[in-house]
Amino acid sequence: PPRSTPKPSSAASDVYKRQAIRFFIKNNRFDVKERVVLITGAGQGIGRAYAKAFAETGAISVIAELNGDNAKSVANEIKDAGHRAYAIHTDVGYWASVQSAAKETIAKFSKVDVLINNAAIFTPLERRPFYEIPLEEWDEVMKVNVTGCFLAARAVVPSMIENRSGSIINISSSTVPMGLPLFKHYVTSKDCLLYTSPSPRDS
Repeated sequence: PPRSTPKPSSAASDVYKRQAIRFFIKNNRFDVKERVVLITGAGQGIGRAYAKAFAETGAISVIAELNGDNAKSVANEIKDAGHRAYAIHTDVGYWASVQSAAKETIAKFSKVDVLINNAAIFTPLERRPFYEIPLEEWDEVMKVNVTGCFLAARAVVPSMIENRSGSIINISSSTVPMGLPLFKHYVTSKDCLLYTSPSPRDS
């Protein structure tokens, strides 16, 4: 089924998320000034909050987003506030698109310091028992939520190795330990990230 893009969060929710992210960065003593942070699915929701919060703390936020208009809108919001951002239309479910986004980012900024794998399908999903989930829908969720993280990491790691520095952050979900009835494919996909995240360090 075609993927839809949720509407941006409310202003109050957006401010709260950005404050929380900035608090985390500051209290963990992360220096993100001049860092190039590539964020997938940053055209709305928590991804948008990541992009704005990192830019507000001195990073260059690269919005890699399926909805090109949303990506440009978030980038413009960041620029209008006096910070730096760059928008790239990206479909994380396809290697050619992800590879192109990584190459475009590196061509413009010479590096990718941080990758935040945030893009995921959730909002358009219907609540239903796992045995009623269409196979095509299950495959699409896994393709974006799991394979998309692998593809994005695969695209940026060569640059990180060359620069001998880099961080990859995979966004899981509180639904994994807490459970979320009738969304088996979403919860399963986020559970996968908990176990796949350490793998790049192993190699």
